Amino acid sequence: LSGCILNEEVAKADGAMRQEVQGRHGTGQCDRWKNNAKDSLITNTLNVELTPYLLNVTNISTLPKIAETLFNIILNLKEIELICEAFKVLLVAWCTD
Repeated sequence: LSGCILNEEVAKADGAMRQEVQGRHGTGQCDRWKNNAKDSLITNTLNVELTPYLLNVTNISTLPKIAETLFNIILNLKEIELICEAFKVLLVAWCTD
């Protein structure tokens, strides 16, 4: 899938997610894991009423594995702004390990 077909599917999934989470309380979550290629990845998810919604995956293989890197990823991707403004979720916490 690519181009306009992919864009349409993303818009549909995004709209469905918005309907599910809008006006609810949620938490943000980050976790680091490795894929099959051994790349170090950070995933950011929104959790609303026991359901996780994937927001972004960032490859951090070339970056230092420190709290500042994680914090900058969250700020630069504007995850909190996305959750609160675009998805209209009241963010009550952000968790990481």
